[in-house]
Amino acid sequence: MEKGKASYELYKQTYPRDVTPYINLSVTDLQLGDFDKALENAKESMRVDPDESRGYGISASAYMGLNRLEEAKTVAKEGLRLHPDFLFLHDTLANIALAQGDLTTMESEESRSKAEPDLEWSVFFRHGDIAASHGQLARPETSLRRLARSAKGCRSRVLRRSRWLSAGGCRRWSEIAKRPWNQPTRP
Repeated sequence: MEKGKASYELYKQTYPRDVTPYINLSVTDLQLGDFDKALENAKESMRVDPDESRGYGISASAYMGLNRLEEAKTVAKEGLRLHPDFLFLHDTLANIALAQGDLTTMESEESRSKAEPDLEWSVFFRHGDIAASHGQLARPETSLRRLARSAKGCRSRVLRRSRWLSAGGCRRWSEIAKRPWNQPTRP
């Protein structure tokens, strides 16, 4: 990842008006948990190309990682105002609502995600996570089975992979969840 980041840093210096390196660096930094750096690059992507919708989604995710939920919500709503077809931001708002304990708003935002087959998977994952966090380990498996059914005919690679999870992958994670925190996760 570090070599990739170095390449995008050079790309950014060489072509400062191209949004690509800012987007890719911000995604990489999100994955690495460097939310401040992700936010910096996402904001810069919005400055370089205000029509680039992904900058809003990444900024909102970075704010969430920094536990700055109100700022995340503001950026996501602004992104939806400018890019109403960027439905990923509804999923972001649903996650923020869940974190704030606002289940009514979460469900309202989820209803928009459910209308798009490539986003419906996030609703099933969220509900599986909620069930697992309440100790209901059989319910996440049910959510993943529903996810796999929704994956049929969908082009999303994530959804196709969900079939593996619903076929037994969830049981493996249920077993891992029962282990003491200091035991390795590999069998």
